[in-house]
Amino acid sequence: MRNRAAFWLAPLFVVTAFADPASSPQSAWRGTTLKADTRLIDPLVRRGKEVFDARCRACHGAFPQGSRGNDALAMQVPGTYALELRYQGKLPARLEERTDLTPAAVASFVRHGGGGFMPPLRPTEVSDEDVKALGAYLARNHARK
Repeated sequence: MRNRAAFWLAPLFVVTAFADPASSPQSAWRGTTLKADTRLIDPLVRRGKEVFDARCRACHGAFPQGSRGNDALAMQVPGTYALELRYQGKLPARLEERTDLTPAAVASFVRHGGGGFMPPLRPTEVSDEDVKALGAYLARNHARK
């Protein structure tokens, strides 16, 4: 029985060893293939952009070119699309353009999900350190209202 369990658990250990580096505590800080944005001086904000690029941009990035009026193209970034439908132009749909986000609000959305569209992300998916960095990045415009 013990050998049978080891047989079934072995692939789990192999998959874990090659897991996405963005789920490690140092994700987006060391060993990333993404280029650092040298315009961002604060290291925590720079790290937050790397986290955003690695974990958030796929859903919350810019609309593809030519997507205005084309829902099929706009839905390629479902988070941005959902926020555009929700805010109807009253707030920017792109998170990177917002001036009202705080680190606490970002952490809440990451950990608890948002509006029925965004799923909550566990610390094994995005570490607490990465959430803190992401909050610093997305709140960087907060003081520029």
